[in-house]
Amino acid sequence: MLRTEPAAHWVAVLEEAGVPSSVIHTVADAVEHPQVRARNMIVTADGLRMAGNPVKLSAFADPVSRQPAQIWMATANASARSSAVTRPDN
Repeated sequence: MLRTEPAAHWVAVLEEAGVPSSVIHTVADAVEHPQVRARNMIVTADGLRMAGNPVKLSAFADPVSRQPAQIWMATANASARSSAVTRPDN
């Protein structure tokens, strides 16, 4: 029966009846949803799009763009240095 009408029709019917409802979004649709944008739930860090912080505190800024985490950078730098070290055979 549900396939007889588009999803928007059924959402309207359910809302009119006072039933909370929504369509099920694909991941691609969800990350472009206006509410996701309004809540800053997709951020960019070092050119990569990723999930934003779900905890929002009014006293702190919630920028759309972020710097990479310093611990990640330290680990990446340490890995690069250790792979450049040659060890003599024992």
